[in-house]
Amino acid sequence: MSPRRGVARRAPEPPSASPTDARGSQGSAEPPPESHDEHAGEPAAGEPADARPSPATVSFEPLPDDTACVAWTDHMRWLFQRLDEAIGPLSPVALDPDLQTRAGPPEKHGLPRVENWVYTSPFARRVRFTYVDEGAEKQIFNAVVYPAPDALDERRCATHLGDCPLLGIDLLCLAKGKNILVGLDLQPLSRESAYLERYADDLKTTRDGFADLALATPSARFYEDARFFSPAMLFARPDAPAMAAAAAARAAAAAGVESVPLPQQDDVCVAEGEACGGVLVRERTLDAVKAYAEAFLALLAPRRRDVSAAENRAADVASNVMVLEESQNIYDRAKRAETADAESSPEPAQHDTASTSLGEMAETAARADASLAVAEASERLGAATVGAGALFGAAEGMHSGGDAFGKSAHARVLSEEETASAQDAHDDWQRERDPAILLFAGWFGKQWAERVARDVLFPRGLAVAEAEARRGEAFGVQKGEI
Repeated sequence: MSPRRGVARRAPEPPSASPTDARGSQGSAEPPPESHDEHAGEPAAGEPADARPSPATVSFEPLPDDTACVAWTDHMRWLFQRLDEAIGPLSPVALDPDLQTRAGPPEKHGLPRVENWVYTSPFARRVRFTYVDEGAEKQIFNAVVYPAPDALDERRCATHLGDCPLLGIDLLCLAKGKNILVGLDLQPLSRESAYLERYADDLKTTRDGFADLALATPSARFYEDARFFSPAMLFARPDAPAMAAAAAARAAAAAGVESVPLPQQDDVCVAEGEACGGVLVRERTLDAVKAYAEAFLALLAPRRRDVSAAENRAADVASNVMVLEESQNIYDRAKRAETADAESSPEPAQHDTASTSLGEMAETAARADASLAVAEASERLGAATVGAGALFGAAEGMHSGGDAFGKSAHARVLSEEETASAQDAHDDWQRERDPAILLFAGWFGKQWAERVARDVLFPRGLAVAEAEARRGEAFGVQKGEI
């Protein structure tokens, strides 16, 4: 019997993440079975009785036994619970009820159905989940995590990497399972080498571990501009029957059979029919989602408040290093931009006492931040230690997030303002290109599709607006203290 028969598509309780998950290993031969839970869709423990089901508790109608289409509910539930554990609590953001859930007419059994959720957390300004259910015809899961650009607490200690890439998850099963697409990435906010070098090489190794998913080159129709996609993006077109045949060949080899004739490989799918290999696709794509999510969390390096005092002190010291490093990074970038402008200009730029160059402004800000960082470090470590240039070495020994040179895991390349602008630019780019908007327009009308794109999927200017509001609040607090 297929594991789908008579079972609501609600993912099983996932185990806590492990190093094996992060490496994207093959895992067990069989994935965890979909749970047969008579309480599927009910609020989780601790949730109000009238709470809307979360991505971890929502349920959908079961898919037919013989469908080739793959459901992504396991992936959505695992991701929600992992993020809630690592960067939570995830607090829901209010959405227009018409935009959070939309379903087709009763005569079509409520299909297609679109579910949207948006959350915020101490380390992420926005976490969005979107699930599209069209039964055996189509299953789509999309999620994006936007790190909070402001990454300093009230003590000016780093809480996370503020200019961390976005975590992007795209899982599509289209045309009744004939076309399966997987897109996973840590989406860069800058194409500068200093930004990409922090994670791209390691992520490439992770991606290459999923060659069995049939890694492919993305279509130029959507990915012609690589600005918001990393060189380590996992893009794949899994072939479920081919994966089943490969699994059978591996099993035969393990049993001592050197080779399996092609006709016998084709026979692998006779018993399962259209659903052949679907379980393998579901299992391996879940491994890949886990691997990319863990890579994202490792780079984000969230520092929770519920750690020990000793860990907090170590993080505080490393935070001074972070301020020095990011100030230098931002200053260096500004000077390079100023030099490039000067070289491209036919005449030397004219300056007067009323004008200040970009480099001079950056240098002033960098020196101010560096002076404050050195003062704080001197207080914690002693002036002699800082004066001897041992700040980086001290941080290296005290902060596990540093690298071999003692650099802070939280040292950013982009400023808070640049990060917010880049996140908005990402949403502008997506809003103009995302094919889901056309899909929604065909189902529910152009007006609804444009509203959901503007207000839920890819809001215009929201990150910058939130940054400006934070600055306004901080200014108000400062005025009140004077």
